[in-house]
Amino acid sequence: MIRKIHGSPQLINLPISLEKIFAPIIEKIAKLKHKRPLYTQYSLITLQSNSHFSHDKTTKQPQYHTRDFEETIKDIITYILNE
Repeated sequence: MIRKIHGSPQLINLPISLEKIFAPIIEKIAKLKHKRPLYTQYSLITLQSNSHFSHDKTTKQPQYHTRDFEETIKDIITYILNE
């Protein structure tokens, strides 16, 4: 979806087990180049953690409404690019 909105190039998708192997190398290369790494060991651990949150309580409130997902992604991309 982000490629469709922003036109970003496609990245290679690797299994998370391989990404964990490459994470320390990617972090060191990024540090040498004085850039932010694409991902870190910590970010991979966070992605695998149990992050299930319930919105049942919020859904019961009368003023609650969902937001269009594509609109949300567009706003996030705009924010990041303008940061």
